[in-house]
Amino acid sequence: MATAAWEKFPVCDAVVLGGDLSQDGSKKAYRSIARIMLDYAAPVYAITGNHDNPEKMVEKLNPTVRFSMAVTSFRLQGWQVVLVNSRDEGKVSGVISEADIKALDQLLHKGADLHQLIIMHHHPSPVGSAWMDSIMLSNSDAFWKMAERHASLKGVLFGHVHQDFDGMRGDVRLLGTPSTTLQFKPGEDDFMMDDLSPGYRWLRLNEDGSIKSEVERIEGHIPPDLTDLTGY
Repeated sequence: MATAAWEKFPVCDAVVLGGDLSQDGSKKAYRSIARIMLDYAAPVYAITGNHDNPEKMVEKLNPTVRFSMAVTSFRLQGWQVVLVNSRDEGKVSGVISEADIKALDQLLHKGADLHQLIIMHHHPSPVGSAWMDSIMLSNSDAFWKMAERHASLKGVLFGHVHQDFDGMRGDVRLLGTPSTTLQFKPGEDDFMMDDLSPGYRWLRLNEDGSIKSEVERIEGHIPPDLTDLTGY
């Protein structure tokens, strides 16, 4: 039986929508998302993905869903969570602008007394699928050159990969999130969809700087079109 995230976790500190909120970038889609998110008492934040339309997001998501193209942050009991735009106009791969890397660096510096988590849409390190890793964050070297100066950075959370991923880069936890629609099969050199149910990831940010996280699947909810592996 399918269980919505808000039913399983009725009490939480924040909800983050990790990009690609709409396949067509339509006002109707963002309006619908804002309406659905009214079910949450917790603040809801959003970032952009490569399929999104930022202008329509600004118009239709706010104020129900807090969205900005600028680097922003919020704090949760000993943690600073930083939201970063990685959308590269007209491309499937991502990029963080030089100005945003500088802003991110400054936010991490100011939050150095806290544990810190960065959330972006595109993955900044390979996940082991050749085709997917060709459309990751294109300036990942610049991102990590900045990020590695901050010992308080404990994790980077991302979407885009449409699969469960849990790895490390040095002391930084890397967490990839399944899609709420179709899934990509891990470890494939060429594009391949997986026949798994849609999912989402929950995180518990602990006082000691560790992160507990698991993926939840909406079991039994695999629409027929999601098992068609011929293309996307």
